[in-house]
Amino acid sequence: MTALFADLVSSTALSDQHDPEVVRSMVSQFFERAIAEIRRFGGSAEQFRGDAIMAMFGLQQAHEDDPERAVRAAFAVLQALADLAPKAAERHGIVLQARIGIESGEVVTGDPFGGSTMATGDVLNLAARLEEQAAPGHVMVGPVVHEATASAVTYESAGTHDIKGKAEPVAIWRAIDVRVEPGVTIRGITGHTAPLTGRDEELQLLREAARRSRNEQKAILFTILGLPGVGKSRLVRELGDELQTDDWHILRGRCLPYGEGITYWPLGEIVRGLSGVTAELSSVEALARIRAAAPDDETAERLAFAIGLVPAAPVSGESVDRDIALAFRRLLEAASAERPVLLVVEDIHWAEPPLLDLLEYAATWIRDRPILIVCLARPDLYDRRPGWGSGRMEASRLQLEPLTREETSALVDALLTAGGLPPEFRSQVLDRAEGNPLFVEETVRMLLERGAIVEQDGHWIATDAVHEVAVPETIEALIRARLDALPREERTVLQGASAYRSAIRSISGRSTRLARPRQPADRDHHYRPPRDRAARRVQRARAPRPRRPTPRSASTGRRDRGRDLPAMRWPEPRRRRG
Repeated sequence: MTALFADLVSSTALSDQHDPEVVRSMVSQFFERAIAEIRRFGGSAEQFRGDAIMAMFGLQQAHEDDPERAVRAAFAVLQALADLAPKAAERHGIVLQARIGIESGEVVTGDPFGGSTMATGDVLNLAARLEEQAAPGHVMVGPVVHEATASAVTYESAGTHDIKGKAEPVAIWRAIDVRVEPGVTIRGITGHTAPLTGRDEELQLLREAARRSRNEQKAILFTILGLPGVGKSRLVRELGDELQTDDWHILRGRCLPYGEGITYWPLGEIVRGLSGVTAELSSVEALARIRAAAPDDETAERLAFAIGLVPAAPVSGESVDRDIALAFRRLLEAASAERPVLLVVEDIHWAEPPLLDLLEYAATWIRDRPILIVCLARPDLYDRRPGWGSGRMEASRLQLEPLTREETSALVDALLTAGGLPPEFRSQVLDRAEGNPLFVEETVRMLLERGAIVEQDGHWIATDAVHEVAVPETIEALIRARLDALPREERTVLQGASAYRSAIRSISGRSTRLARPRQPADRDHHYRPPRDRAARRVQRARAPRPRRPTPRSASTGRRDRGRDLPAMRWPEPRRRRG
């Protein structure tokens, strides 16, 4: 979990110098605004100590970006306080400032759904100490949060400090600003690039869909499903690069996991990209460009309202979403009149129903236009929208599976542009990554940053640190988020299985993989299917899902990447009891 401590600066002195009721009013307003911002980013305020507040991100449900959410919330809290400051200074002569500390790590909590949310753990102490190290108006983070958010947040090193309760000095950083918008994940290893690996068949399916859309002048809806990091965006980027050279118009939008007014956020990105609207333009200039790109003024006005450019709705009542969908359809039809359009919408598992309705409507009713609509999603899209894309003549679905071990090995070679990597390095990376390209990149990045491998005379040499490969925080966060999204019964089954596996491994002294139960076809008369309903659901979830028949589907090298993590969700005494 990620802990955030925020404290008003010099509040004790304020109480001595000003009317207690005035100070109390200021503190109450600070709490009120801070709680609102923390909740907006998915956190929960857990404790109040005088003029300080402690918040947790990932308590009720873990998210893969909880550290980033906490940093964003910290900046939002400081901004909210800055909005209060002029009034406090003018009326009462009070200078309102806050300082914030943030760190991630393991904590022990009660059941948040049962009303017991008291959290304990070393990370809480560290976050509180970081807050004490922060200057007024500053946000300080620890090493775990820094590593998890360095691609999205600009930091300034504050050196190492002796922290009470820590045996070794702790490196801390001051957060300067957030460089990217929510939901944008900057991936890859600086200076190391790799070609698309192991996706030839999938890319060919997308090429064929594009060819049919262009030749037959039709709209096609193509959904790509896959777990985080499996390569959905990378695959579509490769397709877009190819089609762009063939005179296709590429439009992109993405759904956000949290925020206000985000229902039509992807639509806004698409409209701005098509019309050339940038942040530097005034609202009048932006509206003029949208009018130039739209087929008529009515369409332009509806689109401008949908993306928040104008406050007044051109229509009212329940017809708003329907009219926005119609305007979007007309915009796409106009854009594809002269050349084909590839429309990519990412992360639609986060999309709200009106946006999903809009995409299905466009794919169904656009006629005589070459438009390929490619939507990227995680498999849980179908938990929220079981009928997505069903009943449509031109709708396809592709499930991206993990890479095989051979393909993963080729990806490692491509990332490091070396053919003679140490065997122990390759084995550990392949074992940790298990076919997920993001996991490969993050593991390689971590080893490079920590000096586990170094380049000497044009060759990569493994150091002693290569034997201590741990799961990078970015990967662990992804797995924790997947685990917390499971129903409680299924999560308990996985926790028990993980604890059992950990016990076997500690006895044997080597890595042990839980054997997969043989099916009745194996004629093992001692095998009995699990009676527990949750266990049966977990077993079904682990079995390969039906997918398109391809040579690769018979052997994907797929394994359970989260096998070591569920036990971490149980307190240590319970793990020992087994």
